[in-house]
Amino acid sequence: MGLSRTEVISAMLSIDNTEENNYKSEGPHVKNVSGPKRVYGGYVVAQAYKAVKEYARKIKDENPIFSMHYNFLSSGMYVE
Repeated sequence: MGLSRTEVISAMLSIDNTEENNYKSEGPHVKNVSGPKRVYGGYVVAQAYKAVKEYARKIKDENPIFSMHYNFLSSGMYVE
């Protein structure tokens, strides 16, 4: 049986806190299944949002994210 849609999205958006204020993603893959070889804006924005929420939780800041602004120029290249 394959992975559920929720498991795939959760894995693609997973981030790790590597240092005090640094977060890292292992890329768009889930359990040896590769995703697209491009990185799109919505994917990056979702990870940025998640990193901010994780950091806010860590420093016990309960203020909500008020707004995020971004511009999509073109797809980014995923480098292994």
